[in-house]
Amino acid sequence: MIIKRADDKHFTKVFPCGATSDRMVLPEPDGTRVKVTYLTTVPGSEWKDVCYPYDEVFFVIEGCVEVELSDGTKHDLVEGALLVVNAGDTYTLRDHRGGSRLYCVFSPVPGGLPVDND
Repeated sequence: MIIKRADDKHFTKVFPCGATSDRMVLPEPDGTRVKVTYLTTVPGSEWKDVCYPYDEVFFVIEGCVEVELSDGTKHDLVEGALLVVNAGDTYTLRDHRGGSRLYCVFSPVPGGLPVDND
């Protein structure tokens, strides 16, 4: 079991738009490093053409963000929404209103995140 307190963040990144990302890295016994990011947006926050080599999960804690997938499909994610982006997929994340808070989990698990069909 690994426990991290809120003040255990490894680093804070401040984006040019003023949004912030507090990141924690959770090392696992098998060498996997799961990255957990607490993202706080501001009005006009935008990240274009984002693509990671591993799966990413967004959970919207507060506010509303728009995710545009590479095929042009747009989704408004409101409080409580969850989105899984597969490794290698490209997307754009926007927050037109600002003040949104999200948890983002980046999982470099070989073969991607497990799917529970039960």
